[in-house]
Amino acid sequence: MSAQNPTIMVVEDEVLLLQAITKKIKLSNMDVLSCSSGQQAVDYLNNLDELPDAVWLDYYLKDMNGLAFMQALKNNPKWEHHSCFGRQ
Repeated sequence: MSAQNPTIMVVEDEVLLLQAITKKIKLSNMDVLSCSSGQQAVDYLNNLDELPDAVWLDYYLKDMNGLAFMQALKNNPKWEHHSCFGRQ
């Protein structure tokens, strides 16, 4: 996303772990988008013009698992031709 620093989206429903991961990434000079649920992350991504450089995804979220999260993105026509889904 950023021309200077990579942007990492962290999706983690345990608040203390989310804070620790976010802090560690920021110390590595990267930008962070923190989300405490899968749905929050999907909503956030649906409103962005471009995807973050990487997603740190907790597979076992309370509201959805990692596969459901990726399927929600894949089902969005906005992202259907993005290289992270294997189509170009």
